[in-house]
Amino acid sequence: MELLRFRKRFVDKHQLLSKIHEILPTSAVEIRRFGREGPLSLWIEVQSLLRLSTFLNQDSELQLDLLEHLSVAEFEKVLVGSYFLRSYQTQEQLILRISLIPAASEGWVEVDSVVSVWPMAEPMEREMQEMFGIRFLGLPVGPRFLPEYQGFVLRKGALPGAFT
Repeated sequence: MELLRFRKRFVDKHQLLSKIHEILPTSAVEIRRFGREGPLSLWIEVQSLLRLSTFLNQDSELQLDLLEHLSVAEFEKVLVGSYFLRSYQTQEQLILRISLIPAASEGWVEVDSVVSVWPMAEPMEREMQEMFGIRFLGLPVGPRFLPEYQGFVLRKGALPGAFT
C-alpha cells in the first residue's frame, strides 16, 4: 500500500510581491524563506493584516483558504505573531508575520481579528488574547481560559502565582 504524500509547495516570491504591491504597496516589510527549505515568511505592517489576509484568501491563484496555526512569541519585548497559511486546492504554504510592541510590559496590544477571513482563527486568537494580551478587534467575546489569573501568562514579565 502506497502512502499518500503531500508535495511541499510554496508560494512564488516574485508573484506574491507583485500582487501585494498592486493592492497594498507599503504593506510588505520583508520576505524570506522560513528555514532552509521552508515556505516563504512574509513580514507585513500590522495595520495591513486584515486587508492582506482577505486578499490572500480570495485571490484566484493563491487561494490561501486555511489558517493551520497561529503562534505568538515574545522577543526582546516585541510580540511576533505568525499565521501559518495553506491552500486546500494547491497545497501552497505561506507564513504571514506581524510585530506588536506593547506600550507597557503588562499592557494590551491591538490587532484586527482575521476570523472574518478564516473562521478557524477564533479559538487560536482567543488563546493568544488571554495568554499574551493581544486584543483582537472584531473577535466575538467569549469565556476566559483562566478567569482567576491576573495578567498574561506567557509574557516574559508574567508573575508566577498571579492567580487570585
